[in-house]
Amino acid sequence: MIERLFHAHVDFVASHPGVPRILFHELQRPADSPFRKVARLIVGTYRRRLCALFAQAKQAKQLPASLDEQAAAALFIGTVQGLVVQGSLFPGETDMREAARRIFPLLLDGYRGARP
Repeated sequence: MIERLFHAHVDFVASHPGVPRILFHELQRPADSPFRKVARLIVGTYRRRLCALFAQAKQAKQLPASLDEQAAAALFIGTVQGLVVQGSLFPGETDMREAARRIFPLLLDGYRGARP
C-alpha cells in the first residue's frame, strides 16, 4: 500500500506540474494567507493518513515496531518534494516516475532500518 501511494503521489505531481509550482510560489509569501492555511490543512491531513498507514504496516510486521511514524511520513513527503525540485531544476533530464521507481526501494530500506 505504501508503495502504491508513493507512486500515485509522484504520478499526480508529474501529471500536474502546475500544482507544486503554485504551492511553492504561494508559500513564499510572509503572511499566513488563506491559501497557506488550506495547504497546511491538506498536507497535515495527508501526513496523518500516512502515519496511520505506517502504523498499520508496523502492526502487520511489514515494518519494524521501532519505526517513527512521524519521521517516516516526513521522509515520504520530502522524497516526493525532492523529486519535484529535481524535475524543476533539470526539465527533460529527469523522468520523475522513473526516478521514483529507482528511489522507492531505497526509501523502503530506510524504513526497515539496519538488519542484523
